Amino acid sequence: MTELAADPAVDHLSEDGPVHVSMSVTDLSTAANQVRAGTSGLSGAGLAGVSGQGVGVAIIDSGISPHAALKNKIVANVSLVTGDPAVTDAFGHGTHVAGIIAGSADAALNVTSLYHGGIAPGCSW
Repeated sequence: MTELAADPAVDHLSEDGPVHVSMSVTDLSTAANQVRAGTSGLSGAGLAGVSGQGVGVAIIDSGISPHAALKNKIVANVSLVTGDPAVTDAFGHGTHVAGIIAGSADAALNVTSLYHGGIAPGCSW
């Protein structure tokens, strides 16, 4: 480590810190689970089964890649990356944001039990 730190070609070193899952708390921290369940007293919510159904969402980002969790959700896909007309989201960020908003938990069944779907799985964009 000392030799690496002394190397002028090395700009920065950082620790290999512990990594923790956070998907298991997403529904709880956003109260999405309570809104979908119709819990009363939530800032005007309290309607059973609120899922974003019938709501259109615009994600202004680097595009959205086709993914099983986003099947039948994408109404239009336009890349705003200068000089790159591809809408397949080469950077992955737009797809990530889309999954947080409206991803389907079914696509993750064989991958993880921690993902319960997006905050508004019934919406489209």
